[in-house]
Amino acid sequence: MKRYLMTCAVLIVIVAVSADAEQKPATADQAAADKAAADQKAGEANMARMAAQQAEAVARAQQKVAEEARRADEERMRRLEAFDTVQVDLELVVSRYQGDKKVSSLPYFLAVNANGEASLRMGANVPVPTSVWAPGNVGPVAPISFTYQNVGTDIDATVRPRGEGRFMVRVKVEERSVVQPPTGSTVNGTVSGAPVIRSFAAQNDLVLRDGQTRQFTAAADRITGEVVKVDVTLKVAK
Repeated sequence: MKRYLMTCAVLIVIVAVSADAEQKPATADQAAADKAAADQKAGEANMARMAAQQAEAVARAQQKVAEEARRADEERMRRLEAFDTVQVDLELVVSRYQGDKKVSSLPYFLAVNANGEASLRMGANVPVPTSVWAPGNVGPVAPISFTYQNVGTDIDATVRPRGEGRFMVRVKVEERSVVQPPTGSTVNGTVSGAPVIRSFAAQNDLVLRDGQTRQFTAAADRITGEVVKVDVTLKVAK
């Protein structure tokens, strides 16, 4: 009986040792898993915090850009409102040259408010005789009626401020004049002695500062050979 009890005691000790040996690895694995889960959770929390900080930084940057754009718009509007009270004087000079010799020079002046427009119309209606050709006659009979052609100069100007003392000037010039060919000659197939209405038109945008002059355009007249030049000068009214 005593030996039996001793054998049972030995078996109990062996089972207890085996169970403890199995429990230790299980506890270590659980601790490692818990640590990995904790590290993952901490990493996710750190990434979420960084994402929130980045989103906040982007929002602040966007707000700063929007605020700067708003201030720029307000400053632009303030300058435009200030320029509305500024008046500029435009001088246009239409010159004609025969070779190097200036044969005519006509100045025109327009006062324009910044952000404004101005127009000039100067001319006359010129009568052009109408002749009737009679059958069998060598030439026309006496004129029986007239048609009127408008000749003169039309100028349209628009001024817009560009900032830093510059102005965008849009100028449109149209000029019509009468050319009387020499007697007994023809010009591009026209009847000898009949008046010729020549025309000139140009439009362009110029960026000018106070006191600056630029040549608007230059072109040659096919009938007379004259060269037409237009110069534009801008001055801010004091």
